[in-house]
Amino acid sequence: MHRLAVVLSVCLVLCLPAGRALAQKPFSPAAVKENLQPVTQNTPATDPLDRDTPQGTVIGFLKAAQKGDYGRGLDYLDTRLPQRRARELAQQLLVVLNQRVKVNETTLSRDPEGDVKDNLPLNEERIGQVETETGTVDIMLERVRRGSDPPIWLFAAKTLKYMPDIYEQVETSWIERHIPTPLAQFHVLKLPLWRWLLLFAVILLAFLLAWALTRAMVPLLRMVTCHFVGETGDRPVVELVGPLRTLVLALAFYAYSPFAYSLMGRFFWSYVAATLTVVGAAWLFLRLIDIVHEVSSAWRLPEKASGRIAIIRLASTFLKALVIVAGAVVILYMMGVNLTAVLAGLGVGGIAVAFAAQKTIENLFGGIMIASDRPIRVGDFCRAGDYNGTVVDIGLRSTRLRTVARTIVSVPNGLLAQMSLENFSMRDKILFNHKILLGLKRRLANYGSSSNARESSCRTILSWNRLPTRSA
Repeated sequence: MHRLAVVLSVCLVLCLPAGRALAQKPFSPAAVKENLQPVTQNTPATDPLDRDTPQGTVIGFLKAAQKGDYGRGLDYLDTRLPQRRARELAQQLLVVLNQRVKVNETTLSRDPEGDVKDNLPLNEERIGQVETETGTVDIMLERVRRGSDPPIWLFAAKTLKYMPDIYEQVETSWIERHIPTPLAQFHVLKLPLWRWLLLFAVILLAFLLAWALTRAMVPLLRMVTCHFVGETGDRPVVELVGPLRTLVLALAFYAYSPFAYSLMGRFFWSYVAATLTVVGAAWLFLRLIDIVHEVSSAWRLPEKASGRIAIIRLASTFLKALVIVAGAVVILYMMGVNLTAVLAGLGVGGIAVAFAAQKTIENLFGGIMIASDRPIRVGDFCRAGDYNGTVVDIGLRSTRLRTVARTIVSVPNGLLAQMSLENFSMRDKILFNHKILLGLKRRLANYGSSSNARESSCRTILSWNRLPTRSA
Protein backbone atom coordinates (compact mmCIF):
# COMPACT_ATOMS: atom_id res chain seq x y z
CA MET A 1 0.00 0.00 0.00
CA HIS A 2 2.92 2.29 0.81
CA ARG A 3 4.46 1.88 -2.66
CA LEU A 4 1.06 2.11 -4.35
CA ALA A 5 0.37 5.46 -2.71
CA VAL A 6 3.73 6.85 -3.83
CA VAL A 7 3.23 5.61 -7.40
CA LEU A 8 -0.29 7.05 -7.61
CA SER A 9 0.92 10.39 -6.22
CA VAL A 10 3.66 10.64 -8.81
CA CYS A 11 1.17 9.76 -11.57
CA LEU A 12 -1.20 12.52 -10.42
CA VAL A 13 1.61 15.05 -10.47
CA LEU A 14 2.73 13.99 -13.93
CA CYS A 15 -0.85 14.17 -15.26
CA LEU A 16 -0.90 17.92 -14.64
CA PRO A 17 -0.24 20.27 -17.59
CA ALA A 18 3.46 19.93 -16.81
CA GLY A 19 3.31 16.43 -18.16
CA ARG A 20 2.66 17.56 -21.68
CA ALA A 21 5.39 20.19 -21.52
CA LEU A 22 7.93 17.75 -20.09
CA ALA A 23 7.05 14.77 -22.29
CA GLN A 24 10.04 13.30 -24.06
CA LYS A 25 10.11 12.09 -27.63
CA PRO A 26 11.83 8.99 -29.00
CA PHE A 27 15.51 9.45 -29.65
CA SER A 28 16.42 10.74 -33.06
CA PRO A 29 18.69 13.52 -34.35
CA ALA A 30 15.64 15.60 -35.26
CA ALA A 31 14.19 15.09 -31.80
CA VAL A 32 17.48 16.06 -30.17
CA LYS A 33 17.61 19.23 -32.26
CA GLU A 34 14.03 20.05 -31.43
CA ASN A 35 14.59 19.49 -27.71
CA LEU A 36 17.76 21.54 -27.69
CA GLN A 37 16.23 24.45 -29.57
CA PRO A 38 13.99 25.73 -26.73
CA VAL A 39 17.03 25.83 -24.45
CA THR A 40 18.59 28.32 -26.80
CA GLN A 41 15.34 30.19 -27.27
CA ASN A 42 14.61 30.56 -23.58
CA THR A 43 17.97 32.07 -22.66
CA PRO A 44 17.68 35.40 -20.87
CA ALA A 45 17.48 38.45 -23.12
CA THR A 46 20.80 40.23 -23.49
CA ASP A 47 19.47 43.30 -25.29
CA PRO A 48 18.55 46.11 -22.85
CA LEU A 49 15.76 47.32 -25.20
CA ASP A 50 14.08 43.87 -25.45
CA ARG A 51 14.74 43.63 -29.18
CA ASP A 52 15.54 39.93 -28.91
CA THR A 53 12.01 38.96 -30.04
CA PRO A 54 9.59 40.45 -32.60
CA GLN A 55 7.07 41.19 -29.86
CA GLY A 56 9.68 43.00 -27.77
CA THR A 57 10.67 45.18 -30.74
CA VAL A 58 7.08 46.22 -31.57
CA ILE A 59 6.08 46.86 -27.96
CA GLY A 60 9.32 48.71 -27.22
CA PHE A 61 8.93 51.03 -30.20
CA LEU A 62 5.28 51.76 -29.39
CA LYS A 63 6.07 52.58 -25.76
CA ALA A 64 8.89 54.92 -26.69
CA ALA A 65 6.97 56.63 -29.49
CA GLN A 66 3.78 57.00 -27.42
CA LYS A 67 5.82 58.92 -24.84
CA GLY A 68 7.21 61.18 -27.55
CA ASP A 69 10.73 59.78 -27.14
CA TYR A 70 11.43 59.37 -30.84
CA GLY A 71 15.16 59.37 -30.17
CA ARG A 72 14.73 56.10 -28.33
CA GLY A 73 12.28 54.92 -30.98
CA LEU A 74 15.02 55.19 -33.62
CA ASP A 75 16.84 52.32 -31.91
CA TYR A 76 14.08 50.04 -33.21
CA LEU A 77 14.41 51.15 -36.87
CA ASP A 78 16.88 49.81 -39.42
CA THR A 79 17.61 53.16 -41.03
CA ARG A 80 20.68 55.30 -41.79
CA LEU A 81 18.83 58.54 -42.49
CA PRO A 82 19.89 61.74 -40.79
CA GLN A 83 18.60 62.34 -37.27
CA ARG A 84 15.86 64.80 -38.21
CA ARG A 85 14.59 62.75 -41.14
CA ALA A 86 14.73 59.55 -39.09
CA ARG A 87 12.61 61.13 -36.33
CA GLU A 88 10.00 62.12 -38.90
CA LEU A 89 10.05 58.55 -40.18
CA ALA A 90 9.44 57.26 -36.63
CA GLN A 91 6.47 59.60 -36.24
CA GLN A 92 5.01 58.43 -39.52
CA LEU A 93 5.48 54.77 -38.55
CA LEU A 94 3.66 55.38 -35.26
CA VAL A 95 0.68 56.95 -37.03
CA VAL A 96 0.51 54.12 -39.57
CA LEU A 97 0.71 51.44 -36.88
CA ASN A 98 -1.99 53.14 -34.79
CA GLN A 99 -4.51 53.77 -37.55
CA ARG A 100 -3.85 51.40 -40.43
CA VAL A 101 -2.32 48.18 -39.08
CA LYS A 102 -4.39 45.55 -37.29
CA VAL A 103 -2.08 43.53 -35.09
CA ASN A 104 -2.96 41.24 -32.22
CA GLU A 105 -0.37 41.06 -29.47
CA THR A 106 -0.85 37.32 -29.12
CA THR A 107 0.15 36.81 -32.78
CA LEU A 108 3.48 38.57 -32.28
CA SER A 109 6.15 35.94 -31.78
CA ARG A 110 7.92 35.77 -28.42
CA ASP A 111 10.52 33.44 -29.87
CA PRO A 112 13.97 34.93 -30.59
CA GLU A 113 13.91 32.97 -33.84
CA GLY A 114 10.53 34.44 -34.82
CA ASP A 115 7.73 32.45 -36.40
CA VAL A 116 9.54 29.73 -38.31
CA LYS A 117 6.29 28.51 -39.93
CA ASP A 118 5.36 31.71 -41.79
CA ASN A 119 7.14 30.63 -45.03
CA LEU A 120 9.47 33.62 -44.82
CA PRO A 121 13.26 33.79 -44.56
CA LEU A 122 14.52 33.04 -41.07
CA ASN A 123 15.65 36.64 -40.57
CA GLU A 124 12.28 38.18 -41.50
CA GLU A 125 8.98 38.46 -39.64
CA ARG A 126 5.65 39.86 -40.82
CA ILE A 127 3.68 41.68 -38.10
CA GLY A 128 0.85 43.05 -40.24
CA GLN A 129 -0.31 44.48 -43.53
CA VAL A 130 -1.48 47.87 -44.75
CA GLU A 131 -3.97 48.40 -47.55
CA THR A 132 -2.89 51.28 -49.83
CA GLU A 133 -4.09 52.70 -53.11
CA THR A 134 -1.41 50.76 -54.98
CA GLY A 135 -1.87 47.47 -53.14
CA THR A 136 -0.96 45.71 -49.92
CA VAL A 137 2.26 46.55 -48.11
CA ASP A 138 3.73 44.19 -45.52
CA ILE A 139 5.03 45.63 -42.26
CA MET A 140 8.20 43.61 -41.82
CA LEU A 141 10.82 43.12 -39.12
CA GLU A 142 14.33 42.00 -39.92
CA ARG A 143 16.82 40.28 -37.69
CA VAL A 144 20.20 41.96 -37.95
CA ARG A 145 23.53 41.67 -36.18
CA ARG A 146 25.61 44.72 -35.39
CA GLY A 147 29.22 43.89 -34.71
CA SER A 148 29.75 41.24 -32.06
CA ASP A 149 26.41 41.94 -30.33
CA PRO A 150 23.68 39.30 -30.36
CA PRO A 151 21.17 39.56 -33.25
CA ILE A 152 18.21 41.88 -32.72
CA TRP A 153 14.90 42.54 -34.51
CA LEU A 154 14.35 45.93 -36.18
CA PHE A 155 11.72 47.40 -38.48
CA ALA A 156 13.02 46.46 -41.92
CA ALA A 157 14.49 49.12 -44.19
CA LYS A 158 12.37 47.90 -47.13
CA THR A 159 9.24 48.62 -45.07
CA LEU A 160 10.41 52.03 -43.87
CA LYS A 161 10.96 53.29 -47.40
CA TYR A 162 7.18 53.05 -48.03
CA MET A 163 6.25 54.92 -44.83
CA PRO A 164 6.08 58.45 -46.33
CA ASP A 165 3.70 57.30 -49.08
CA ILE A 166 1.53 55.30 -46.67
CA TYR A 167 1.47 58.19 -44.22
CA GLU A 168 0.12 60.54 -46.90
CA GLN A 169 -2.88 58.23 -47.34
CA VAL A 170 -3.73 58.14 -43.62
CA GLU A 171 -6.88 60.09 -42.89
CA THR A 172 -7.95 61.56 -39.60
CA SER A 173 -10.45 59.34 -37.80
CA TRP A 174 -14.08 60.40 -37.78
CA ILE A 175 -13.93 60.82 -33.99
CA GLU A 176 -11.11 63.36 -34.17
CA ARG A 177 -12.89 65.28 -36.92
CA HIS A 178 -15.92 65.83 -34.67
CA ILE A 179 -14.16 66.31 -31.31
CA PRO A 180 -14.36 69.88 -29.95
CA THR A 181 -11.04 71.67 -30.00
CA PRO A 182 -10.71 72.11 -26.18
CA LEU A 183 -11.12 68.35 -25.65
CA ALA A 184 -8.45 67.64 -28.27
CA GLN A 185 -5.95 70.24 -27.04
CA PHE A 186 -6.20 69.63 -23.29
CA HIS A 187 -4.01 66.67 -22.23
CA VAL A 188 -3.99 64.58 -19.06
CA LEU A 189 -0.98 62.29 -18.58
CA LYS A 190 0.04 62.97 -22.21
CA LEU A 191 -3.34 61.84 -23.52
CA PRO A 192 -6.09 64.09 -24.92
CA LEU A 193 -9.01 64.68 -22.59
CA TRP A 194 -11.49 63.19 -25.06
CA ARG A 195 -9.69 59.85 -24.92
CA TRP A 196 -10.10 59.71 -21.13
CA LEU A 197 -13.79 60.57 -21.46
CA LEU A 198 -14.19 57.86 -24.10
CA LEU A 199 -12.43 55.37 -21.84
CA PHE A 200 -14.78 56.04 -18.91
CA ALA A 201 -17.79 55.92 -21.23
CA VAL A 202 -16.74 52.54 -22.63
CA ILE A 203 -16.19 51.08 -19.16
CA LEU A 204 -19.56 52.41 -17.95
CA LEU A 205 -21.39 51.08 -20.99
CA ALA A 206 -19.66 47.70 -20.64
CA PHE A 207 -20.80 47.40 -17.01
CA LEU A 208 -24.34 48.44 -17.90
CA LEU A 209 -24.42 45.95 -20.76
CA ALA A 210 -23.16 43.15 -18.52
CA TRP A 211 -25.74 44.01 -15.85
CA ALA A 212 -28.61 44.17 -18.35
CA LEU A 213 -27.75 40.90 -20.10
CA THR A 214 -27.29 38.93 -16.89
CA ARG A 215 -30.51 40.43 -15.56
CA ALA A 216 -32.31 39.18 -18.66
CA MET A 217 -30.67 35.74 -18.28
CA VAL A 218 -31.93 35.19 -14.71
CA PRO A 219 -35.24 33.49 -15.72
CA LEU A 220 -33.35 31.17 -18.08
CA LEU A 221 -30.79 30.35 -15.39
CA ARG A 222 -33.55 29.67 -12.88
CA MET A 223 -35.23 27.25 -15.28
CA VAL A 224 -31.96 25.44 -16.07
CA THR A 225 -30.92 25.09 -12.42
CA CYS A 226 -34.39 23.90 -11.47
CA HIS A 227 -34.24 21.24 -14.19
CA PHE A 228 -30.74 19.90 -13.48
CA VAL A 229 -30.32 20.72 -9.78
CA GLY A 230 -33.93 20.31 -8.68
CA GLU A 231 -33.76 23.42 -6.51
CA THR A 232 -36.40 26.06 -7.01
CA GLY A 233 -34.67 28.78 -5.00
CA ASP A 234 -32.57 31.62 -6.38
CA ARG A 235 -29.34 30.69 -4.60
CA PRO A 236 -27.76 28.78 -7.54
CA VAL A 237 -28.83 31.56 -9.89
CA VAL A 238 -27.25 34.22 -7.67
CA GLU A 239 -24.00 32.25 -7.55
CA LEU A 240 -23.82 32.09 -11.36
CA VAL A 241 -24.68 35.74 -12.05
CA GLY A 242 -21.26 37.07 -11.00
CA PRO A 243 -19.16 34.85 -13.31
CA LEU A 244 -21.54 35.36 -16.23
CA ARG A 245 -21.43 39.12 -15.74
CA THR A 246 -17.63 38.98 -15.85
CA LEU A 247 -17.73 37.02 -19.12
CA VAL A 248 -20.18 39.49 -20.67
CA LEU A 249 -17.92 42.34 -19.58
CA ALA A 250 -14.96 40.60 -21.24
CA LEU A 251 -17.00 40.18 -24.42
CA ALA A 252 -17.78 43.91 -24.41
CA PHE A 253 -14.09 44.77 -24.09
CA TYR A 254 -13.27 42.35 -26.91
CA ALA A 255 -15.80 44.12 -29.11
CA TYR A 256 -14.31 47.52 -28.25
CA SER A 257 -10.62 46.60 -28.65
CA PRO A 258 -10.51 46.91 -32.51
CA PHE A 259 -11.82 50.48 -32.20
CA ALA A 260 -9.18 51.66 -29.74
CA TYR A 261 -7.36 54.81 -30.79
CA SER A 262 -3.84 53.37 -30.81
CA LEU A 263 -2.18 50.01 -31.32
CA MET A 264 -1.08 49.95 -27.68
CA GLY A 265 -4.68 50.64 -26.73
CA ARG A 266 -5.81 47.66 -28.79
CA PHE A 267 -3.16 45.54 -27.11
CA PHE A 268 -4.30 46.74 -23.69
CA TRP A 269 -8.01 46.10 -24.22
CA SER A 270 -7.34 42.70 -25.79
CA TYR A 271 -5.23 41.76 -22.77
CA VAL A 272 -7.90 43.02 -20.33
CA ALA A 273 -10.60 41.09 -22.20
CA ALA A 274 -8.51 37.91 -22.27
CA THR A 275 -7.72 38.20 -18.55
CA LEU A 276 -11.38 38.78 -17.68
CA THR A 277 -12.33 35.80 -19.81
CA VAL A 278 -9.93 33.53 -17.92
CA VAL A 279 -11.03 34.90 -14.54
CA GLY A 280 -14.73 34.67 -15.44
CA ALA A 281 -14.40 31.13 -16.80
CA ALA A 282 -12.45 29.96 -13.73
CA TRP A 283 -14.98 31.66 -11.44
CA LEU A 284 -17.85 30.00 -13.30
CA PHE A 285 -16.26 26.55 -13.03
CA LEU A 286 -15.68 27.06 -9.30
CA ARG A 287 -19.34 27.99 -8.80
CA LEU A 288 -20.50 25.00 -10.82
CA ILE A 289 -18.26 22.69 -8.79
CA ASP A 290 -19.77 24.06 -5.56
CA ILE A 291 -23.31 23.53 -6.83
CA VAL A 292 -22.60 20.00 -8.04
CA HIS A 293 -20.85 19.21 -4.76
CA GLU A 294 -23.77 20.36 -2.67
CA VAL A 295 -26.31 18.53 -4.81
CA SER A 296 -24.26 15.31 -4.91
CA SER A 297 -23.75 15.38 -1.13
CA ALA A 298 -27.47 15.72 -0.38
CA TRP A 299 -29.24 13.99 -3.29
CA ARG A 300 -30.25 10.36 -2.72
CA LEU A 301 -27.32 9.57 -0.44
CA PRO A 302 -28.19 7.54 2.68
CA GLU A 303 -27.10 8.57 6.13
CA LYS A 304 -24.38 5.88 6.09
CA ALA A 305 -22.68 7.33 3.00
CA SER A 306 -20.16 9.51 4.84
CA GLY A 307 -17.32 7.83 2.92
CA ARG A 308 -18.81 8.77 -0.43
CA ILE A 309 -19.48 12.26 0.85
CA ALA A 310 -15.80 12.52 1.80
CA ILE A 311 -14.78 11.40 -1.70
CA ILE A 312 -17.10 13.99 -3.24
CA ARG A 313 -15.57 16.64 -1.00
CA LEU A 314 -12.05 15.55 -2.00
CA ALA A 315 -12.95 15.55 -5.70
CA SER A 316 -14.48 19.01 -5.34
CA THR A 317 -11.35 20.38 -3.67
CA PHE A 318 -9.08 18.75 -6.26
CA LEU A 319 -11.11 20.14 -9.18
CA LYS A 320 -11.09 23.62 -7.63
CA ALA A 321 -7.32 23.51 -7.25
CA LEU A 322 -6.97 22.27 -10.83
CA VAL A 323 -9.15 25.13 -12.15
CA ILE A 324 -7.18 27.74 -10.19
CA VAL A 325 -3.82 26.36 -11.34
CA ALA A 326 -4.99 26.20 -14.96
CA GLY A 327 -6.26 29.78 -14.82
CA ALA A 328 -3.01 31.00 -13.26
CA VAL A 329 -0.96 29.19 -15.91
CA VAL A 330 -2.98 30.76 -18.73
CA ILE A 331 -2.61 34.25 -17.25
CA LEU A 332 1.13 33.75 -16.77
CA TYR A 333 1.39 32.64 -20.39
CA MET A 334 -0.39 35.80 -21.54
CA MET A 335 2.04 37.84 -19.44
CA GLY A 336 4.96 36.26 -21.31
CA VAL A 337 6.29 34.18 -18.42
CA ASN A 338 8.40 31.17 -19.39
CA LEU A 339 6.00 28.32 -18.62
CA THR A 340 8.54 25.57 -19.19
CA ALA A 341 10.50 26.53 -16.09
CA VAL A 342 7.32 27.12 -14.07
CA LEU A 343 5.78 23.77 -14.97
CA ALA A 344 9.07 21.96 -14.44
CA GLY A 345 9.29 23.51 -10.98
CA LEU A 346 5.72 22.47 -10.22
CA GLY A 347 6.47 18.92 -11.32
CA VAL A 348 9.62 18.62 -9.23
CA GLY A 349 7.93 20.28 -6.27
CA GLY A 350 4.95 17.96 -6.58
CA ILE A 351 7.19 14.89 -6.52
CA ALA A 352 9.03 16.22 -3.45
CA VAL A 353 5.73 16.86 -1.66
CA ALA A 354 4.49 13.38 -2.61
CA PHE A 355 7.54 11.73 -1.03
CA ALA A 356 7.42 13.98 2.05
CA ALA A 357 3.71 13.34 2.66
CA GLN A 358 3.64 9.70 1.62
CA LYS A 359 1.95 8.55 4.85
CA THR A 360 -0.80 11.13 4.49
CA ILE A 361 -1.28 10.23 0.83
CA GLU A 362 -1.33 6.53 1.77
CA ASN A 363 -4.17 7.20 4.22
CA LEU A 364 -5.94 9.33 1.62
CA PHE A 365 -5.94 6.58 -1.00
CA GLY A 366 -6.84 4.05 1.66
CA GLY A 367 -9.92 6.10 2.52
CA ILE A 368 -10.86 6.32 -1.15
CA MET A 369 -10.56 2.54 -1.51
CA ILE A 370 -12.63 1.89 1.61
CA ALA A 371 -15.35 4.30 0.48
CA SER A 372 -15.45 2.85 -3.02
CA ASP A 373 -15.12 -0.85 -2.14
CA ARG A 374 -17.37 -0.43 0.94
CA PRO A 375 -16.21 -3.36 3.10
CA ILE A 376 -17.66 -1.43 6.05
CA ARG A 377 -20.21 1.34 6.31
CA VAL A 378 -21.19 3.84 8.96
CA GLY A 379 -23.26 2.01 11.60
CA ASP A 380 -21.79 -1.44 10.92
CA PHE A 381 -20.40 -3.51 13.79
CA CYS A 382 -17.06 -4.94 12.74
CA ARG A 383 -13.73 -6.29 13.89
CA ALA A 384 -10.62 -4.42 12.68
CA GLY A 385 -7.47 -6.00 14.01
CA ASP A 386 -7.69 -6.01 17.80
CA TYR A 387 -10.69 -3.69 17.93
CA ASN A 388 -14.39 -4.53 17.90
CA GLY A 389 -16.84 -1.69 17.53
CA THR A 390 -19.40 0.22 15.53
CA VAL A 391 -18.23 2.40 12.63
CA VAL A 392 -18.98 6.02 13.53
CA ASP A 393 -17.35 7.87 10.63
CA ILE A 394 -15.24 7.14 7.54
CA GLY A 395 -13.01 10.11 6.81
CA LEU A 396 -10.24 10.78 4.33
CA ARG A 397 -7.45 10.12 6.83
CA SER A 398 -8.92 7.68 9.34
CA THR A 399 -11.98 5.65 10.28
CA ARG A 400 -13.46 5.98 13.77
CA LEU A 401 -14.91 3.04 15.71
CA ARG A 402 -16.90 3.11 18.93
CA THR A 403 -15.85 0.06 20.92
CA VAL A 404 -17.98 -2.01 23.28
CA ALA A 405 -16.34 -0.04 26.10
CA ARG A 406 -17.88 3.13 24.57
CA THR A 407 -14.49 4.58 23.59
CA ILE A 408 -13.55 5.99 20.17
CA VAL A 409 -10.69 4.39 18.26
CA SER A 410 -9.28 6.12 15.13
CA VAL A 411 -7.69 3.67 12.71
CA PRO A 412 -5.62 5.15 9.81
CA ASN A 413 -7.18 4.27 6.48
CA GLY A 414 -3.86 3.14 5.05
CA LEU A 415 -3.57 0.56 7.83
CA LEU A 416 -7.27 -0.32 7.62
CA ALA A 417 -7.00 -1.04 3.91
CA GLN A 418 -4.38 -3.71 4.64
CA MET A 419 -6.39 -5.44 7.38
CA SER A 420 -8.80 -8.32 7.13
CA LEU A 421 -12.06 -6.69 8.17
CA GLU A 422 -14.90 -8.77 9.63
CA ASN A 423 -18.26 -7.09 9.25
CA PHE A 424 -20.88 -8.58 11.59
CA SER A 425 -23.65 -6.34 10.33
CA MET A 426 -23.54 -7.86 6.84
CA ARG A 427 -24.42 -11.40 8.02
CA ASP A 428 -27.45 -12.81 6.25
CA LYS A 429 -28.15 -15.37 9.04
CA ILE A 430 -27.03 -16.04 12.60
CA LEU A 431 -26.46 -19.58 13.81
CA PHE A 432 -28.45 -20.02 17.06
CA ASN A 433 -27.69 -23.46 18.55
CA HIS A 434 -28.41 -23.01 22.23
CA LYS A 435 -29.36 -25.65 24.79
CA ILE A 436 -32.28 -24.74 27.01
CA LEU A 437 -32.49 -26.59 30.34
CA LEU A 438 -35.86 -26.69 31.95
CA GLY A 439 -36.08 -27.31 35.67
CA LEU A 440 -39.85 -27.40 35.96
CA LYS A 441 -40.20 -31.08 36.94
CA ARG A 442 -43.34 -30.70 38.93
CA ARG A 443 -45.00 -28.62 36.23
CA LEU A 444 -43.98 -31.11 33.53
CA ALA A 445 -45.37 -33.94 35.60
CA ASN A 446 -48.77 -32.43 35.24
CA TYR A 447 -48.53 -32.92 31.46
CA GLY A 448 -47.78 -36.61 31.71
CA SER A 449 -44.75 -38.88 31.80
CA SER A 450 -44.63 -39.97 28.20
CA SER A 451 -42.15 -38.46 25.70
CA ASN A 452 -44.94 -36.99 23.64
CA ALA A 453 -46.39 -35.28 26.67
CA ARG A 454 -42.99 -33.84 27.66
CA GLU A 455 -42.39 -32.59 24.08
CA SER A 456 -45.80 -30.98 24.08
CA SER A 457 -45.10 -29.31 27.38
CA CYS A 458 -41.75 -27.92 26.09
CA ARG A 459 -43.43 -26.48 23.03
CA THR A 460 -46.00 -24.84 25.24
CA ILE A 461 -43.32 -23.22 27.44
CA LEU A 462 -41.31 -22.01 24.42
CA SER A 463 -44.43 -20.55 22.83
CA TRP A 464 -44.81 -18.35 25.86
CA ASN A 465 -41.52 -16.62 24.86
CA ARG A 466 -42.34 -16.85 21.12
CA LEU A 467 -39.27 -18.94 20.36
CA PRO A 468 -39.18 -21.19 17.26
CA THR A 469 -39.22 -24.91 17.89
CA ARG A 470 -38.12 -27.93 15.94
CA SER A 471 -38.84 -31.60 16.48
CA ALA A 472 -35.88 -33.75 17.40
